[in-house]
Amino acid sequence: KALAIDCEMIEMEKCEAAPTNSGLARLSIVNYDGEVLLDTIVRPPGRILHCRSKYTGLTYDHFKPENFDVMSFQKAQKLVLDYVRDGHVIVGHALDNDLVALNIKNEIPVSQTRDTSRLGTVLEKYGWSSKILGLKKMTEDELGRVIQTGFHDSVVDARATMEIYRKYEKELDQEV
Repeated sequence: KALAIDCEMIEMEKCEAAPTNSGLARLSIVNYDGEVLLDTIVRPPGRILHCRSKYTGLTYDHFKPENFDVMSFQKAQKLVLDYVRDGHVIVGHALDNDLVALNIKNEIPVSQTRDTSRLGTVLEKYGWSSKILGLKKMTEDELGRVIQTGFHDSVVDARATMEIYRKYEKELDQEV
């Protein structure tokens, strides 16, 4: 019942629907086996100031009004919350950032979240107790793979996060 999510964010004006200037722009969800359940561009709720193309791979063209393949922000929120209501555990790396971008952080019980960035066993290898190890470094060290060599691909990142979760599932589940 675990699903990994990863979001790409753009810079936008703050608004009621998203209280920070980091707006949801792409949402990817993979299941326990890494199969893609969703990979979509999301229309941010506020006016876009910068696409952060170097990191997101997204441009202003992705968000043009005539682009009907873009999911609404509200639909993206509802989709993730429906998975939670169905009993799924949401896995992510620095998961709070994704949940804040979705503006649903306070609506998901902590018991239904797993954050691989706070994995004690891995942090102890570096002598850290409270720092966050980036997904790129953790994937390289724990899975022997290199990711994020260009822009961030949220499907690749979600799959890497799920693989790390599967490797340390018992520990992450016990930490909750």
